[in-house]
Amino acid sequence: MEKLKSLMPKHGNKVKKIRGAFTLIEVLVAIAIIGILASMLLPVLSKARKTARRVLCINNLKQCATVIHIYAEDNDYSAAKTWSSASPDRFNHVNPGYDLRTQLGSYLNDNFETWMCPSVSTSTPINDPANTSEWRFNYLYLPGSQQVGDTARKLNENDGGDLLMTDSAYTWNSDWRTNHSLGGRLWTPFSFNPSLAMFADGYAEGVHGVYMDGHARWSSKLRATPTYSYNSTYYLPVD
Repeated sequence: MEKLKSLMPKHGNKVKKIRGAFTLIEVLVAIAIIGILASMLLPVLSKARKTARRVLCINNLKQCATVIHIYAEDNDYSAAKTWSSASPDRFNHVNPGYDLRTQLGSYLNDNFETWMCPSVSTSTPINDPANTSEWRFNYLYLPGSQQVGDTARKLNENDGGDLLMTDSAYTWNSDWRTNHSLGGRLWTPFSFNPSLAMFADGYAEGVHGVYMDGHARWSSKLRATPTYSYNSTYYLPVD
């Protein structure tokens, strides 16, 4: 009998309850904490993505400048021609002699991925077959707009501090069209010219510019240039 008593649980012993799940309050508290952490991290991640896209953009422009100079060295220091009376975002005007794709394609193995701003996720390379009219892109190719008539711009006759290419930034009917925008929405004005994609209805945050001597920089200060076409006022970085 004594042996049996020793095997029985003593009076007052409590059986521990095994916890099966979190309570509703605990779940809500965890969700609230995750929400607070996300609200703190998202702006940081967004800024990091923007910085990464800017780095890619400035590298793209430097690569564009390298190709422009190599082409010029092979052509009596003359830059590739576009169309002298057009806006500086033109890459072609019907005649192949004024087409950046045919003039520079062999120097790039026809890969024009660097000839567009990576901040605009909807833009496409200038040799996209969908570009069947309008012939504009979201960088400004300044030698084309600075040629005189049919005479190409001579790159060896210009100071190293002269601008060669920049991000596109212009106003049309007082509305901004730009690659790096404060606010705004992605905008592709023509289905037959997807390379012209950029941001609309925001405000220009700034532009990258690459110079004749190969250096490139970001500028948040812009200056208006003479109107080229379409009643648009283009903006370049302040020197």
